[in-house]
Amino acid sequence: MLTAGLFAGGIHHFSGSEKALEFVTGYLIEKSLSLDNVFVFVLLFSAFAIPAKEQHRVLFWGILGGLVMRAVFVLAGAALLARFHFILYVFGGLLVLAGAGARGRRGALAALPEGVGHARRPARAVGTPTGGPLTPVSVRARRLW
Repeated sequence: MLTAGLFAGGIHHFSGSEKALEFVTGYLIEKSLSLDNVFVFVLLFSAFAIPAKEQHRVLFWGILGGLVMRAVFVLAGAALLARFHFILYVFGGLLVLAGAGARGRRGALAALPEGVGHARRPARAVGTPTGGPLTPVSVRARRLW
């Protein structure tokens, strides 16, 4: 936070108070969203019964996969928007529908698509004693990765 404060001071000195306020506002929003992510991680780890010793690996690969998927979808979305402007309304409609659907359902896994995370019993798909990390294993007669 000290570095961000010094950076905001530099922005204030070189670009004025309005730009510095914009930076501080953005910084505080990002800080609060990152704290919110911690609660989401805890919720998902408990909902999927991820053991404490596996949480670092799951989080690492989840974040890496999320970054790759975000890049793919941002690039694909930008290409679609550049070519078809009307797709902006389609994307907006999808966001409204997703928000309305998540609001209407209850429970810890309400925001997840139907069928994801709705198992009756938690299953560990990776890191079992019989299989190493990222080794396909069978759990309850289902092959999982």
